[in-house]
Amino acid sequence: MVSELGTTWSRWGQPLIPIATIYDPFVARTLEPWSFGMYAGGQSILIGTPSGVTLAPEGGAHQSLTTASIGLEQPECTAWEPAFAQDPEWCMLEAQRRIGLPGGRSAYFRLTTRPLDQGLAAMPTDEALVERRRWHSVAG
Repeated sequence: MVSELGTTWSRWGQPLIPIATIYDPFVARTLEPWSFGMYAGGQSILIGTPSGVTLAPEGGAHQSLTTASIGLEQPECTAWEPAFAQDPEWCMLEAQRRIGLPGGRSAYFRLTTRPLDQGLAAMPTDEALVERRRWHSVAG
């Protein structure tokens, strides 16, 4: 469905920003129709979520080891695996900006519930440094 909705910009001139979430280990199950949609001109956002979002904290079986590769190797797709609190917002806005236009791209987000000291990426106070940090985050 997300792939088909992602073609509205080229088929009917009405861009949508279709976003789908799927339990991370099952991303491989949706890969064929999602890839086919991209080859047909569809642009969408797929978010792989770990079990910890709704179930127990994730473990090795609950955060697929192969989905990172799937996102990186998918043509016409940008993959992000944001770690710090501000990064998902910047990356999601960038992903949305790239959808629904000629030369646009789909996006794959791989999320985690593993705790990470957010102080490691404290936001700078200087506006130019914030913009530099945003650029680095969006660039991966």
